[in-house]
Amino acid sequence: MIIVGLITCCIVFKASVNFWIEQLSCWLQKNPIMGPITLSAVYVIVTIFSLPGFVLALASGVALREAYEDTGKAILVGGISVFVGAWIGSNLAMLLARYLFRE
Repeated sequence: MIIVGLITCCIVFKASVNFWIEQLSCWLQKNPIMGPITLSAVYVIVTIFSLPGFVLALASGVALREAYEDTGKAILVGGISVFVGAWIGSNLAMLLARYLFRE
């Protein structure tokens, strides 16, 4: 239900979404190292709070494709960034659930 709502918002506010993707793409071109690290950090937060990362992964894929101008490199960097972020986030969520939110 949330995914359908997010996709609907992206379709309705297409101009704003395109603007933010262009801004993200420009930032990624200027920061090719910090971009994937930031993507991983955001994905850690998304995973910890059990939010759907589908839209984030799609938007980052489009922005990485625009920034690197190479689909293969964008898939490789984006896939590794999302995997690392999801892996760290799931481990942190498990540790938080086990020790901090035990009761």
